[in-house]
Amino acid sequence: MEITLVLEEAGGAPGRLDRYLLDPGESVQRVYEVPGTGLVVQATPLHPGSCPVDV
Repeated sequence: MEITLVLEEAGGAPGRLDRYLLDPGESVQRVYEVPGTGLVVQATPLHPGSCPVDV
């Protein structure tokens, strides 16, 4: 699973923060101290099949 975190500011271009390649059962935890902005989480499977994602 590829997880991409994108910072989305009002009126500005989106900025890619991080990209993670995770195997089933792996997890990642990050804290971003940026008040007043949005964080977009994109999940893309790397192999056929399904894999649940909790955000």
